[in-house]
Amino acid sequence: GGYMVRCPAHNDKNPSLSVSDDDSKTLLHCFAGCSQDAVIDALRNKGLWEMNGSTNGAAPVAPTHPPIIVDKYNYLDEGGRLLSQVLRYHPKDFRPRVPVDGGWRQGSGCLDGVRHVPYRLPEIMNEDAIVFVEGEKDANALMDLGVIATTKAGTASGWPEGWGQYFKGKDVYVIPDNDKAGRTKAKTVVEALHGIASAV
Repeated sequence: GGYMVRCPAHNDKNPSLSVSDDDSKTLLHCFAGCSQDAVIDALRNKGLWEMNGSTNGAAPVAPTHPPIIVDKYNYLDEGGRLLSQVLRYHPKDFRPRVPVDGGWRQGSGCLDGVRHVPYRLPEIMNEDAIVFVEGEKDANALMDLGVIATTKAGTASGWPEGWGQYFKGKDVYVIPDNDKAGRTKAKTVVEALHGIASAV
């Protein structure tokens, strides 16, 4: 949810400054002990923080670079063939694309006619227990720990038609994001798998 960078307020050899966003605010914390005011002053001196005239005094300079791809999530069929890919950008954004003739089809409607499958389908096919999480990043983090996990691409509500086949007879653990939208999506998964999965 953020970054560790070298603190500009002291001679920082190893990144000790935590930088993250909370809605419209930028949160800074130096683990070496520099005050927030000292960090902001140092950023301002480097031209990385500007006065915005509001009552809270300062705001970070808006980035001038285009969005940067920070991760790629492949959606594969049972045999490992690439069906689609979701690109994760910074600032946080997600955009799908589909492989076509050695290139990519992107933009609105690029997924029309493309088969939708759970994330990491080849890994979940022969497992008896699966964790269903909110997004690909969480699924990858659990897989790195040896826990078989999956998710559904995109933010659209509802349950894709025919997806029961992938979870039939399995124990499915549903972990929602800790917000209303996350709980709503988790409820959809639980209801869709009731009577299909061995246990939810």
